[in-house]
Amino acid sequence: MRLWGVVKAGAVALALCYVAVIGSRFGLWGRLLQLAHPAGPPPRTMPLPYGAEILQKRETEMVQRVTQEYARVKALVDEARRQGLNVADLDRNLLVSLSMARRKQYDRALTMLNKIEIGLPRKGEGVVAARIDDPLPGGPEIRTKPAQEPARRQRKRD
Repeated sequence: MRLWGVVKAGAVALALCYVAVIGSRFGLWGRLLQLAHPAGPPPRTMPLPYGAEILQKRETEMVQRVTQEYARVKALVDEARRQGLNVADLDRNLLVSLSMARRKQYDRALTMLNKIEIGLPRKGEGVVAARIDDPLPGGPEIRTKPAQEPARRQRKRD
């Protein structure tokens, strides 16, 4: 009789080990824990009291920055137009940058304005080849001494 009890206890222990291995293999323990301890609703967090003010302040600063940059680049484009340079493509790009700013893409608008400024056509400058002995235009003449050969020292002989 005692042997039968030991066999039953061994069989039960073996069955529990089998269930434990199979349960861990297929993730049954996690499901059982979820059933035993269900998760409550997620904790609610209150928005920060000054978060909206900070975002509003940043947006106002960016709008001012884009507006100032737009006015500066627009003045440069107008000056280039007055000089008779071709700036038709840059006018379209100015409108694109303005539309980006309206869509609150301030960084892209600033990048576009910088590219417009770099792409401004420049008026050609006259270049004159100069020699060393030519005087500076409109300035005082520079007096130079002719180069002298350095004095050579004589070696002492023993």
